[in-house]
Amino acid sequence: MPDINVELPRDVTRIWDLQVPIVENKDERTISVYLHDTIDEPCVYNELCHTLDIAKASSTIKLYLNTPGGVMDTAFMVADAIERSKAQVIAYVSGTVASAGTLLTMVCDDIIIAPFTSFMIHNYSGGGGGFSKGHELKARQAFVDKQLNDAFKSFYLGFLTDEEMARVIEGTDFWMGTEEIQKRWNKHITQQNMPLLHEEQEL
Repeated sequence: MPDINVELPRDVTRIWDLQVPIVENKDERTISVYLHDTIDEPCVYNELCHTLDIAKASSTIKLYLNTPGGVMDTAFMVADAIERSKAQVIAYVSGTVASAGTLLTMVCDDIIIAPFTSFMIHNYSGGGGGFSKGHELKARQAFVDKQLNDAFKSFYLGFLTDEEMARVIEGTDFWMGTEEIQKRWNKHITQQNMPLLHEEQEL
């Protein structure tokens, strides 16, 4: 059999092949981040959290969201990084933004909503897994229920009414489109800023 020389293609990693593409435009002082997949394990978002932490106040971070949601622990980690960031973080939502994706939207400084966007808020889902004992599963479940319910009430303050929040906790899925998202966002921002305004008046 004759020898055949075959040149294998080199592995070329483009930024767009990454699960979380992060693109910096130094001229415009903007950083664009694309979350267009299921929100995965926390380690996937280390670079994003680092980017948010070191961003300057003069920078704008554009967070493009089109995601069905995913791991809630990851959403909490990224949300905390967004709230810590000195940069202005703007959510650009399009397609379907659901579950943990909506939670990330809530902590951004502003929101740009594409036409025909679908927004879905619901309670968490998951299982105990492993071989935990019955009493351990019950203790964990009770803790997670209270922890997440308290978190949801904080994140969606002003975006959902108290009645709607109670229904979400009970298992209702809330779907809304572009106009309703914008209307509720305006109310959410006002509600979130009220304690800050009160503190400023006291100074």
